[in-house]
Amino acid sequence: MKKYKYLKSALCITTSLLCIQPLINVNTYGQYTQEQNYNFDNNLLEFCRNMINDYKYIFNKYDINDIDKVVSIKELFSVTDIMTDLELGEYLNRYYMQTRTMICDKKGDISDMDISTISNIIMLTSLNRKDATNIGGYNLIESLPSFETLKNEDIETICNVLKAIDFGSYQAPELSSKIVDYLINYKYENTKDLANALTVLSKHNDNNKVKEFIETSINKLSNNSSRDMYTITAIIKALYTNNIDCMTDTRFNIENKNIVEFMYDEYNYISQIAGFDKNIDIEFIEAEYTNVAFHILKYNGIFKVKVVEPDTVSLSSNDYNYINNLSDVKNHWSKESFISLIEDGVIPYSTGQNLYPDNFITKGEFVYWIYNKTGCEKSANNYFTETVESKYNDEINGFIERYLKRTYNPEQYIERQNFINTYFGENFNPNEYITREEAMFFAVLCGVHGDYGYVPDKNIDYSNCDIKYKEYVENCVNRGIIKGKNGSVAPKDNLTNGEAAVLLNRRVTFY
Repeated sequence: MKKYKYLKSALCITTSLLCIQPLINVNTYGQYTQEQNYNFDNNLLEFCRNMINDYKYIFNKYDINDIDKVVSIKELFSVTDIMTDLELGEYLNRYYMQTRTMICDKKGDISDMDISTISNIIMLTSLNRKDATNIGGYNLIESLPSFETLKNEDIETICNVLKAIDFGSYQAPELSSKIVDYLINYKYENTKDLANALTVLSKHNDNNKVKEFIETSINKLSNNSSRDMYTITAIIKALYTNNIDCMTDTRFNIENKNIVEFMYDEYNYISQIAGFDKNIDIEFIEAEYTNVAFHILKYNGIFKVKVVEPDTVSLSSNDYNYINNLSDVKNHWSKESFISLIEDGVIPYSTGQNLYPDNFITKGEFVYWIYNKTGCEKSANNYFTETVESKYNDEINGFIERYLKRTYNPEQYIERQNFINTYFGENFNPNEYITREEAMFFAVLCGVHGDYGYVPDKNIDYSNCDIKYKEYVENCVNRGIIKGKNGSVAPKDNLTNGEAAVLLNRRVTFY
């Protein structure tokens, strides 16, 4: 028997603990929006950096069977912004893109997948702030089984289907209603299953029958005598999703400790004995997040819940069909990046439009894409002595204005002007094609994330780089943001639309 056997699914407790802290808005399960920064100490940040390195091997190759782990990690990643600097987001976003591609390759027919996998795909989509009724043009909510089929599954699968529907507030009223009725009338054989049901039912407590069931069942949880980590994790999550503070409610104490502290102390003891081994189950690695959760709870206290709806996707099923099967990117290596940027509103798109992936992109259009990606605001200020007519002038000045405000204090006028003079001169030249080295310069300015742990080619030749861009080029190459061409970074080559799409289809940090 493995000494860390009790650690499976401990990431669930982490998510529930993270749902306690007050600086985040979160719905019952998993969509988050951050309002302020966390209070963390340096030891915890270092712990997280080491932990992310442990995770990255999961994403070395795409495997749909890993989706339950990916959903759990993505759910936590959505809530703890300290992971942003560690670039785990690149792995998670890539996994979502590969899942979307898989669905498109299957023409939306995922009937060969089990119900739990379909539910997890829906949750992954919602966590990426996408609409599961339109993944690459296909509606996954329609792939969920009828209740007559679903009721033959185990209780965990039934709960996950309701969780998937509620994750994005999807419209499946008949199925949802029947699941709720089933859960409040089900004869639970163990505390863990009851606690999991209470978690998913928390979204439906405006129903009087559900509210009564929750109140009665919560009292049953207080009689729990199990020391099993699975069960304790489920209880904690059920209590907090139903707005019960088990840090202060002594009904749920274990061995004279509140249930949260007991979980943390028990995990900490087992993890010190077991240590870390890359060959162990992923559940053990996931359990390390309990450490993070405890610190967040300790420093930040309790919080209230708030639903965050998915972003609306502007593409129709016909649009997806055209891009995937008829457009000039249908067989191009940049297709998925174009789709993602169009979905996110970075690249404007009209039905039947081609994207010209091998054409060069101008400086103005490239910065316009960055402007859309980073959520800048237009600026009427003109930061250049000479102005060339361009439809992107307000967006260019908006991007420059945000960068200057982020980087320099108001009194640093000379430094701001030196920056503009060094990299732009008197004219931005928006209608000229942008070179690869100029694109890498902008990528660093807006905080484009690279591949965590990427090992660059040490023989890359930087000799043709303009000296003022060299540090930016090396930064991008060393982090895998852009690759070399035949041993050179080809800094003077013009950037294509396809290269621009792939470069910008990454997380950015531009506050």
